[in-house]
Amino acid sequence: MSDAPTGTVTFLFSDIEASTTLWSQDPEAMSPALAKHDAAMRAAVGSNRGFVFKTIGDAFCSAFPTAADALAAATASQRVLQGDGWSELPLNVRMGIHTGTAEHRDNDYFGTTVNRTARIMSAAHGGQILLSTVTAELLRDQLLSGPSLRDMGEHRLKGLINPERLWQVVTPGLRQDFPALQSLNVFPNNLPLRNTSFLGREQDVSTVKELLEKTRLLTLVGGGGIGKTSLSLQVAASVIDNFQDGVWFVELASIADATLVPSTVAVALGLREEPGKPLLTTVVDFLRNRQLLIVLDNCEHLVDACANFVDAVLRTSRNTRLLASSREPLAVGGEFTWRVPALSTPDPKAAVSLHDLAECAAVQLFVERATFGQSSFRLTDENAGFVAQICGQLDGIPLAIELAAARVKSMRVEQIATRLNDRLRLLTGGSRTALPHQQTLRSAIDWSYGLLPAIEKSLLRRLSVFAGGWTIEAAEAVCAGGEVDSLDVFEANTRLVDKSLIVLDEQGTEPRYRMLEMIRQYGSEKLREQDDAEQLLDRHLQYFVDLAETFEPHFYRPDQVNWYAKSDGELDNFRASLDWSVKTRQAGPGMRLLNALHRYWVISVYWSEANAWFRKLFQLVEHEAPTELIAKSLFVAGHITTYFDLAVGQDFGERCLKLSRALDYRHGMINALWLIGWCRSVALDGTAVPYFEESIELARTADYPFGAAHAFAWFGVYKLSVADYDSAEPLFHASKFEAQRLGGDATLIGRCNGNLGLIALMRGDFATAKSCLDESLAMQKGAGNKNGIAETLWLQGRLALRQADYAEAIACFRESLGLYRIYANSLWVTRGLVYLAITLVASGQIDHAAQIVTALDQQGREGPSIKLHLGSIVAISEYQEALGELRGTIGADRSTVAGAMTREQAIALVLDANVKA
Repeated sequence: MSDAPTGTVTFLFSDIEASTTLWSQDPEAMSPALAKHDAAMRAAVGSNRGFVFKTIGDAFCSAFPTAADALAAATASQRVLQGDGWSELPLNVRMGIHTGTAEHRDNDYFGTTVNRTARIMSAAHGGQILLSTVTAELLRDQLLSGPSLRDMGEHRLKGLINPERLWQVVTPGLRQDFPALQSLNVFPNNLPLRNTSFLGREQDVSTVKELLEKTRLLTLVGGGGIGKTSLSLQVAASVIDNFQDGVWFVELASIADATLVPSTVAVALGLREEPGKPLLTTVVDFLRNRQLLIVLDNCEHLVDACANFVDAVLRTSRNTRLLASSREPLAVGGEFTWRVPALSTPDPKAAVSLHDLAECAAVQLFVERATFGQSSFRLTDENAGFVAQICGQLDGIPLAIELAAARVKSMRVEQIATRLNDRLRLLTGGSRTALPHQQTLRSAIDWSYGLLPAIEKSLLRRLSVFAGGWTIEAAEAVCAGGEVDSLDVFEANTRLVDKSLIVLDEQGTEPRYRMLEMIRQYGSEKLREQDDAEQLLDRHLQYFVDLAETFEPHFYRPDQVNWYAKSDGELDNFRASLDWSVKTRQAGPGMRLLNALHRYWVISVYWSEANAWFRKLFQLVEHEAPTELIAKSLFVAGHITTYFDLAVGQDFGERCLKLSRALDYRHGMINALWLIGWCRSVALDGTAVPYFEESIELARTADYPFGAAHAFAWFGVYKLSVADYDSAEPLFHASKFEAQRLGGDATLIGRCNGNLGLIALMRGDFATAKSCLDESLAMQKGAGNKNGIAETLWLQGRLALRQADYAEAIACFRESLGLYRIYANSLWVTRGLVYLAITLVASGQIDHAAQIVTALDQQGREGPSIKLHLGSIVAISEYQEALGELRGTIGADRSTVAGAMTREQAIALVLDANVKA
């Protein structure tokens, strides 16, 4: 082709795999082979209306007017390159095809479409042709015969934030089987997806990447809306392959409590609270020997807490790097700060051509965002001056430009420029250039807010009460009233999305909406100025109390994992509601909310946080008359607290029992009795038995499946711990019956099945044990209970060990250990390591087993003492049994664990060990 295609173009990029190696191994054969390659590529491109616009070494960059032309050229060239008798030196050529718009000038193409094509090609192997989804869709109707497409799934590509679904071309005569694509999917990360492209900051990305290589803490500083988050995400995507343990994004904007910084980081990393250990210590220990990047976003309102966190990380981990964004530096030793600049804007005093204006970053952003709202929008000679005026008045601040561009679908560009100029002049008193970017951004938001109809203004203000987002149902319940009719909420909410004042998130199970933090803060200020903010916050509290109570029964049904996910989505709103209940001394609603989320706090391991909320609320009712609600709250607080402080948890239980007896509150008595019995089980002296027996006796006469199910279950656990299997078995069956009445609680039924499997295992009934454990594992997976999955896998490992299936046992123990480490449970990690060592010895891997025993013994001598927590006694007794078996199996010449070990020594060793094997 003599003319280069323009507009929507399909690009075909190719290069020779391992060409450098081929040149070094056989340069004489490589030279003629490369000449034949070049001729084949040019012939295939030229005969299919293509245009070779660039060659770099052996790489070909070609453009085509249609996707079909590009595909035909790719398959034609591969047939030649993969054909018989091609050359004495075979050349494996990888190819990538993508379609989109690109700017053509100086015989070259520029833009994100070109960059994405190069990344797609880089994911391919020699001989493989990969297509983007855009190109695949264009070809869909043309593939009825000939080549077909194989879905390769979504892949993250270097330097691109959003993943790309890739398709492999499959056609007769060409190679079809290849290794896994060479994408970044192998590098763990949680980088969020973006709905828009990243524009105008290529040099900024390069600069930040260079700085990040030189410092372990880099803070991007700038005013609100300057683009700190976008730049952080782009840099993180660009360096993801430099960190073998991943890149992890931590969003702090919706966190109001500074004490939640470690837990927010822990959730992003997939960590859980460890009993008796500060969460910050757990996170720091996890990072100690890992090579990863943490991106802390929006630190400005939590500067001190973020500073303390990063300081702890920098002092203990040599390979962890941190990229923070804030409106001010964190002021930590070793910190390097870099101020994020505004996007480049046109010089208002210079005559700029349309071509040069299109190269300006701020103008590029405006044009792209305007096109989203009005697909026919183009930068022309007629509107270019007004676009330049808008970008200049907004000082190149990305958020302000996006807000202005969103108006294109309802206003002409010259109208936007005129109104924006008037509003800015009014707000700044005529001096626009002397004010900081923050005030300019505020002016832009104020201007956009001023253009809204009254209903949209009111709704925007009211929506600011939500933390972490909302659903339409929540918005209708909380925000309707007065001038905002409930029927208007959906339409007004949708219009606010269209105007870029609200963001729609469709990644979850249901559509959710959120505001950028700067918009939310602005709306909150307007709410306090013009509305009854306290009334809105009261309605917010009541709505989320009711929502939590709606969720509660679902936590005890087979589909409970879906409701945990819903609770995750509303966690920030639950926290905001609890905070408001404490501030306004509304203890009742706060306790109802906490109680309703009882199972959620336990399964999600928010033990310390729930305990802290309860203590604040208990202080509010210290001098009030006792009620059943307070008694129930004492039980829930006690149950949760036992997971990290058994003594305090038992104290809550005894207070609940005393109050429940005084009120003749049967449910409270049943729960308090089995909770106290469970706490007393650790002593193994029989004092727990009367509590369990009274709890069960009361449960028999009360229609209360929750209390009965747990009373039977934990009495069964006690009987199991003292090897009274005949008594334990019917208790677990009774618990399952009550759990079915409760709604089919998969977590509790699965735990009972696991214990029944253990009983069968101890009796030597391996068939029954396998059946029970398989059912337990399926239920725990269905419930999303990682701790339950780990426990059942450990039991399956014990079963395989008893049956001498050592490979299966090792696999089960290792998978269980991996989950327990995520769950941060050192007691069960240690127990699992002992059983793994036993199995390794049995399979002949004695040296590996001896290393584990040595590490366990060392940790047992040097580890700090921590408090016993709920469930420890069963694990301790199992640990003692396993340790004795290990000593006998491994032999005195291999083991560093010498002599008899008392129960107290075993407890200290188990609880103190935290082995990373």
